[in-house]
Amino acid sequence: AIPCYFNRLYELHGHLPTGSSTLPGNSTASRAAWSKWRDNQLHSEIMLYRRFISFWVEKFLDDDGNRRFFSYENVVDATTGPGEASRLASFLNDGIKAGAVEWAMSATENDKGKSGDGELHLLDSFLKEGMSQEETNHVAVDVASKTVVDLKDVPCLWREVVYETVSNSNDAPRRQHQPNQEAPAKAAAAAADDLPNSHFDGGNWMPEERPYTPENLADMAQMLLELMNRWSRHQRLLSILSIYHQEVNREYLASVGVLN
Repeated sequence: AIPCYFNRLYELHGHLPTGSSTLPGNSTASRAAWSKWRDNQLHSEIMLYRRFISFWVEKFLDDDGNRRFFSYENVVDATTGPGEASRLASFLNDGIKAGAVEWAMSATENDKGKSGDGELHLLDSFLKEGMSQEETNHVAVDVASKTVVDLKDVPCLWREVVYETVSNSNDAPRRQHQPNQEAPAKAAAAAADDLPNSHFDGGNWMPEERPYTPENLADMAQMLLELMNRWSRHQRLLSILSIYHQEVNREYLASVGVLN
């Protein structure tokens, strides 16, 4: 995340296309700029990341059952992305329906004693005289359900919106440097054919372009370990942080020559 953030800052400052900072012609200058920025800024970014995680975990401690954790890598990955999108859509759909029931009950209470100008006039075309509260709630949920996407359509929408957007964003600068590449429509069709068996994570960290020092990696591993210990009862968050910690720790061991 931090190298991607730097890339974006570098590209904005230099008026460069998104994703072009590591391409030939920009690579040497951006790598030197990264080293300077990393030495001056990385510690602050690590602390901000720790604060960011803790802030959002603390914010909803009293409503922890109504919270879901997602990692960016899983959301944009070709294998796990559709499932994560469906999980998010299901959570949002349930929230919309629960909100509709709450609104209907509140509106019914507020409309008592009023002469047709209360909140329930919004559902007039769907309501019948003498409906019970339970029937009114059912109508409200039915109307609200028409505003949400059908869960069976979510994987397709994920491919059209998330996969294509991130993939095209990463590929666009390279297409500018490869004018003889096959036509975009043909390439997109080929990518779609390969999607079920492909592994696309939205752009991997490239150590040769955005290197960390062993000290940097040790600091990140320690920060992640502190978060894991602090929020260990949140199993899904712990699982995400554990994967990050394993990857950082592996890079650290490689940087000090323990791993080949």
